[in-house]
Order: sequence, then structure tokens, then C-alpha cells
Amino acid sequence: MSFDKEYKRVIEMCLKGALRPTRDISAFSVPGVTIRHDMSLGFPATTLRKLPFRSVSVETDFYLKGLTDKRWLEDRGCNFWKYWNSPTSDDKNDLGPIYGFEWRNWGLDYENKSDKSKSIDQLNNLIKEIKNNPESKRLVVSQWNPTNIKHCAIPPCPFAFQILKYGNKLNMVFYQRSVDVCLGLPNDFAQHALLLQLICNETNYEAGEVIGMFGQAELYQNHRENAEKLLKRDVQQYPKLLLSKKVHLNNFNYTDVQLNNYTTGEKLFFKISV
Repeated sequence: MSFDKEYKRVIEMCLKGALRPTRDISAFSVPGVTIRHDMSLGFPATTLRKLPFRSVSVETDFYLKGLTDKRWLEDRGCNFWKYWNSPTSDDKNDLGPIYGFEWRNWGLDYENKSDKSKSIDQLNNLIKEIKNNPESKRLVVSQWNPTNIKHCAIPPCPFAFQILKYGNKLNMVFYQRSVDVCLGLPNDFAQHALLLQLICNETNYEAGEVIGMFGQAELYQNHRENAEKLLKRDVQQYPKLLLSKKVHLNNFNYTDVQLNNYTTGEKLFFKISV
């Protein structure tokens, strides 16, 4: 299985799906969608249009550091979170306990962040467990914390991921409650593929498959015209991820990674729905 072929299938499914109200515009929606990609085919950056890979890498770095102030992202040219902030904070740059905060500080009350004595670093625990018990079916990291969700700029869309070992390869299954098919899906999928490669670097396994499981796939009505253009484009060869074997979850920097031989279709604009 390869990302773009699966991605085009999902676009086709959505365009045949029900039109439902969501956010500030209606969307064509289907429940229960899966996409999988074999990492031996290359890195799953969509070739149908250019993926903003630098911003994906910056955001990944932000999460791995457990940060919550979006100025860090914007100072590095990533504007994914430009329109959002925590609904319970007076600081308009505070995103709340999103993704990386829960990865690095599970159990920590966001309103009382000073005492980290009982918080759990899920990523470090994951690496230890892979090394000590790689056949486990409990290699799970979650960012869905009901205690802290009210503080999040947006409740987590991808809410958990799981690592599963088959032979000498690690596979990642990630679970996402809803996804913006044209804007968010390619970024989210690439980000999890990058995470898988970083985990493999640290545990000395090869990357197997990335599998995304989406509760609701949404293609916004104002994206329809350009989505149909994507369907007419040919799938091209996937790029190669250039990343030193010495780079892992705890020392990753967005400048450490790049894509080689990345060829795509012409740029297409999709307006974000807030």
C-alpha cells in the first residue's frame, strides 16, 4: 500500500459522502477511514501537491519538546496554529496541553504545572518498553486526557498511536477522531511517519508500515474543486527521508531532517476552516 493511492481513494469516498455542517462551512464526510503506507516505498510525503515539510518538522520538534507557546512555532515559520489558542488562558499564545505536553507530562494538571513529580514521560517509557518488551501490544502513547482537554486550543485530532513489532520492523498505527482531508491529512500522516523513523533510530529496528485510522474524514465544501484536480494527478515516486541514525526523540531538531528527490504536482491552495 502507498499513501497517495490510498489518499486519492479517500478523496473519492468523501466526495460521494454526506454533506454535513461543521465549523464555519459544510463538509463531505465519511466515517471509519484507513490509510496505510509501506515505508520501504519511500517517505509518505504526498506527491500530488507539495507538502509543507519544513513546517511539519518544526511542529514535530515543538511537540517532542513538550512546548505550548505558539510563538516558538511562528518564530520558525510554522503558522499551523495561527488562529487558535487555549480557551482558558489570557495568553493568546498559549495553546494549552496539546500533543507534546501530554507526551512529556501525562498526569500533570495544566492549571498547576509546577509539580512534575508525578507526571509521566510517555515517550521515554515507550522507548524503554520497546527495548525491553518489543512484542508487547501495549506500546501506546495517548494525548487524550479528559482532565486537560478543556484547556486545549483544539481537542486532540490524532489522539493516540501504537507501535507494533513484526519481524525486524516497527509499525505505527495512529488513531484520529477527525481529519481535514485536503489540509490536515497529508501533514498528520507525514508527521507520524517521521515519529516512527525517530523511534526506529533509537531502538535499532527498521520502519515497516504507517497506518492511519480516522474516525471521520471531512472534505470541506470549498475544497471540492481543487480536490477534484488532485484526483487527476499522477502519483510520483516518493522522496527519501534524510535523517542521521543518531537523531532520536530526545535530541531531534527540525534542522536535522530533509527530503531528497521530492517531486510533486503544482501548488494548490486550500483555505483553512477555523
